[in-house]
Amino acid sequence: MLSLSIQEAIYQEELFLSHLEFENDSIDNMDLTKFDFQTTKLISCKFTKCDFTKASFYNCILENCSFIDCRFTDTYMREAKLYKCNCNSNTFDESRFRQCKFIDSSFRYASFNNTLWEETELENCITRDTFFNESHFKKIKFINCNFERADFFKTMLKGIDFSSCNIAGFMVSDTFKELIGIKIGAEQALDVVQVLGIKVL
Repeated sequence: MLSLSIQEAIYQEELFLSHLEFENDSIDNMDLTKFDFQTTKLISCKFTKCDFTKASFYNCILENCSFIDCRFTDTYMREAKLYKCNCNSNTFDESRFRQCKFIDSSFRYASFNNTLWEETELENCITRDTFFNESHFKKIKFINCNFERADFFKTMLKGIDFSSCNIAGFMVSDTFKELIGIKIGAEQALDVVQVLGIKVL
Protein backbone atom coordinates (compact mmCIF):
# COMPACT_ATOMS: atom_id res chain seq x y z
CA MET A 1 0.00 0.00 0.00
CA LEU A 2 1.06 3.55 -0.72
CA SER A 3 0.57 4.81 2.83
CA LEU A 4 2.67 1.99 4.31
CA SER A 5 5.44 2.56 1.75
CA ILE A 6 5.52 6.27 2.58
CA GLN A 7 5.49 5.66 6.33
CA GLU A 8 8.34 3.17 6.00
CA ALA A 9 10.37 5.63 3.93
CA ILE A 10 9.77 8.39 6.49
CA TYR A 11 10.69 6.04 9.34
CA GLN A 12 13.96 5.21 7.60
CA GLU A 13 14.51 8.93 6.92
CA GLU A 14 14.81 8.30 3.19
CA LEU A 15 11.87 10.54 2.22
CA PHE A 16 11.47 9.18 -1.31
CA LEU A 17 9.76 6.53 -3.40
CA SER A 18 11.24 5.38 -6.70
CA HIS A 19 10.12 3.15 -9.60
CA LEU A 20 6.91 2.03 -7.92
CA GLU A 21 3.24 1.87 -8.90
CA PHE A 22 0.19 2.23 -6.64
CA GLU A 23 -3.51 1.95 -7.42
CA ASN A 24 -6.75 2.65 -5.53
CA ASP A 25 -5.02 3.84 -2.34
CA SER A 26 -6.27 6.57 0.00
CA ILE A 27 -4.22 8.77 2.31
CA ASP A 28 -5.58 11.25 4.85
CA ASN A 29 -3.86 13.97 6.90
CA MET A 30 -0.31 12.92 6.04
CA ASP A 31 2.70 15.22 6.23
CA LEU A 32 4.68 14.70 3.01
CA THR A 33 6.89 17.77 3.37
CA LYS A 34 10.08 17.45 1.29
CA PHE A 35 9.06 13.98 0.10
CA ASP A 36 10.36 12.95 -3.34
CA PHE A 37 8.37 10.85 -5.79
CA GLN A 38 10.69 9.53 -8.51
CA THR A 39 9.44 7.64 -11.59
CA THR A 40 6.35 6.69 -9.60
CA LYS A 41 2.89 5.96 -11.01
CA LEU A 42 -0.23 6.72 -8.97
CA ILE A 43 -3.55 5.48 -10.37
CA SER A 44 -6.97 6.29 -8.87
CA CYS A 45 -5.43 7.35 -5.56
CA LYS A 46 -7.11 9.79 -3.17
CA PHE A 47 -5.29 12.27 -0.96
CA THR A 48 -7.19 14.28 1.65
CA LYS A 49 -5.68 17.15 3.66
CA CYS A 50 -2.12 16.11 2.87
CA ASP A 51 0.82 18.51 3.01
CA PHE A 52 3.17 18.24 0.00
CA THR A 53 5.11 21.42 0.85
CA LYS A 54 8.55 21.34 -0.83
CA ALA A 55 7.80 17.86 -2.22
CA SER A 56 9.12 16.81 -5.64
CA PHE A 57 7.66 14.78 -8.48
CA TYR A 58 10.24 13.61 -11.05
CA ASN A 59 9.07 11.73 -14.13
CA CYS A 60 5.85 10.67 -12.38
CA ILE A 61 2.43 9.76 -13.75
CA LEU A 62 -0.68 10.66 -11.77
CA GLU A 63 -3.80 9.24 -13.38
CA ASN A 64 -7.38 9.69 -12.18
CA CYS A 65 -6.17 10.85 -8.77
CA SER A 66 -8.05 13.13 -6.39
CA PHE A 67 -6.44 15.73 -4.12
CA ILE A 68 -8.83 17.23 -1.58
CA ASP A 69 -7.78 20.22 0.51
CA CYS A 70 -4.08 19.52 -0.06
CA ARG A 71 -1.12 21.89 0.06
CA PHE A 72 1.61 21.88 -2.61
CA THR A 73 3.44 25.07 -1.60
CA ASP A 74 6.96 25.33 -3.05
CA THR A 75 6.57 21.97 -4.79
CA TYR A 76 8.76 20.98 -7.74
CA MET A 77 7.43 18.95 -10.67
CA ARG A 78 9.59 17.89 -13.60
CA GLU A 79 8.42 15.69 -16.49
CA ALA A 80 5.32 14.91 -14.44
CA LYS A 81 2.09 13.90 -16.18
CA LEU A 82 -1.36 14.42 -14.68
CA TYR A 83 -4.28 12.72 -16.43
CA LYS A 84 -7.89 13.18 -15.33
CA CYS A 85 -6.91 14.38 -11.87
CA ASN A 86 -9.05 16.48 -9.53
CA CYS A 87 -6.96 19.22 -7.93
CA ASN A 88 -9.71 21.72 -7.17
CA SER A 89 -9.11 24.26 -4.40
CA ASN A 90 -5.55 23.12 -3.69
CA THR A 91 -2.65 25.49 -3.04
CA PHE A 92 0.35 25.36 -5.40
CA ASP A 93 1.85 28.76 -4.54
CA GLU A 94 5.59 29.28 -5.20
CA SER A 95 5.86 25.96 -7.04
CA ARG A 96 7.82 25.15 -10.22
CA PHE A 97 6.67 23.09 -13.18
CA ARG A 98 9.15 22.03 -15.85
CA GLN A 99 8.38 19.88 -18.90
CA CYS A 100 5.07 18.71 -17.40
CA LYS A 101 1.77 17.76 -19.02
CA PHE A 102 -1.60 18.29 -17.36
CA ILE A 103 -4.41 16.69 -19.38
CA ASP A 104 -8.18 16.48 -18.72
CA SER A 105 -7.64 17.66 -15.15
CA SER A 106 -9.48 20.15 -12.97
CA PHE A 107 -7.86 22.97 -10.98
CA ARG A 108 -10.91 25.09 -10.21
CA TYR A 109 -10.34 27.55 -7.33
CA ALA A 110 -6.72 26.39 -7.08
CA SER A 111 -3.98 28.88 -6.26
CA PHE A 112 -0.83 29.04 -8.43
CA ASN A 113 0.48 32.40 -7.21
CA ASN A 114 4.20 33.15 -7.66
CA THR A 115 4.76 29.99 -9.70
CA LEU A 116 7.20 29.24 -12.53
CA TRP A 117 6.14 27.26 -15.60
CA GLU A 118 8.63 26.10 -18.24
CA GLU A 119 7.95 23.98 -21.33
CA THR A 120 4.71 22.78 -19.76
CA GLU A 121 1.41 21.95 -21.46
CA LEU A 122 -2.16 22.12 -20.18
CA GLU A 123 -4.77 20.46 -22.38
CA ASN A 124 -8.52 20.19 -21.81
CA CYS A 125 -8.10 21.40 -18.25
CA ILE A 126 -10.61 23.27 -16.10
CA THR A 127 -8.89 26.31 -14.62
CA ARG A 128 -11.98 28.40 -13.89
CA ASP A 129 -11.72 30.79 -10.95
CA THR A 130 -8.04 29.86 -10.59
CA PHE A 131 -5.33 32.24 -9.38
CA PHE A 132 -2.07 32.73 -11.34
CA ASN A 133 -0.95 35.99 -9.68
CA GLU A 134 2.64 37.17 -10.21
CA SER A 135 3.64 33.98 -12.03
CA HIS A 136 6.08 33.40 -14.89
CA PHE A 137 5.36 31.43 -18.06
CA LYS A 138 8.13 30.23 -20.39
CA LYS A 139 7.29 28.17 -23.48
CA ILE A 140 3.93 27.15 -22.06
CA LYS A 141 1.02 25.75 -24.08
CA PHE A 142 -2.66 26.07 -23.25
CA ILE A 143 -4.95 23.88 -25.39
CA ASN A 144 -8.74 23.92 -24.99
CA CYS A 145 -8.58 25.04 -21.36
CA ASN A 146 -11.33 26.89 -19.50
CA PHE A 147 -9.91 30.05 -17.90
CA GLU A 148 -13.25 31.68 -17.05
CA ARG A 149 -12.70 34.26 -14.30
CA ALA A 150 -9.09 33.14 -13.85
CA ASP A 151 -6.88 35.79 -12.26
CA PHE A 152 -3.55 36.70 -13.94
CA PHE A 153 -2.70 39.74 -11.79
CA LYS A 154 0.88 40.88 -12.59
CA THR A 155 1.51 37.80 -14.77
CA MET A 156 2.82 38.74 -18.20
CA LEU A 157 1.04 36.89 -21.00
CA LYS A 158 3.14 38.05 -23.94
CA GLY A 159 3.43 35.42 -26.67
CA ILE A 160 1.07 32.95 -24.98
CA ASP A 161 -1.60 31.47 -27.24
CA PHE A 162 -5.07 31.39 -25.67
CA SER A 163 -6.90 31.08 -29.00
CA SER A 164 -8.35 27.64 -28.23
CA CYS A 165 -9.30 28.51 -24.65
CA ASN A 166 -12.25 30.09 -22.88
CA ILE A 167 -11.04 33.36 -21.34
CA ALA A 168 -14.41 34.93 -20.52
CA GLY A 169 -14.21 37.15 -17.46
CA PHE A 170 -10.51 36.58 -16.85
CA MET A 171 -8.83 39.21 -14.70
CA VAL A 172 -5.64 41.30 -14.79
CA SER A 173 -4.41 44.48 -13.08
CA ASP A 174 -5.84 47.96 -13.63
CA THR A 175 -2.94 48.81 -15.94
CA PHE A 176 -3.76 45.87 -18.28
CA LYS A 177 -0.04 45.46 -18.95
CA GLU A 178 -0.42 41.69 -18.62
CA LEU A 179 -2.29 41.69 -21.96
CA ILE A 180 0.56 43.11 -24.03
CA GLY A 181 1.45 40.59 -26.72
CA ILE A 182 -1.22 38.03 -25.76
CA LYS A 183 -2.39 35.77 -28.61
CA ILE A 184 -6.13 35.28 -29.00
CA GLY A 185 -8.64 34.40 -31.72
CA ALA A 186 -10.90 36.95 -33.36
CA GLU A 187 -13.93 35.58 -31.51
CA GLN A 188 -12.18 36.26 -28.18
CA ALA A 189 -11.70 39.97 -28.86
CA LEU A 190 -14.95 40.79 -27.06
CA ASP A 191 -13.69 39.05 -23.92
CA VAL A 192 -10.59 41.26 -23.92
CA VAL A 193 -12.64 44.38 -24.68
CA GLN A 194 -14.77 43.67 -21.62
CA VAL A 195 -11.66 43.31 -19.47
CA LEU A 196 -10.57 46.74 -20.69
CA GLY A 197 -13.92 48.19 -19.62
CA ILE A 198 -14.92 49.15 -23.16
CA LYS A 199 -18.62 49.00 -24.03
CA VAL A 200 -19.46 47.80 -27.51
CA LEU A 201 -22.70 49.32 -28.85
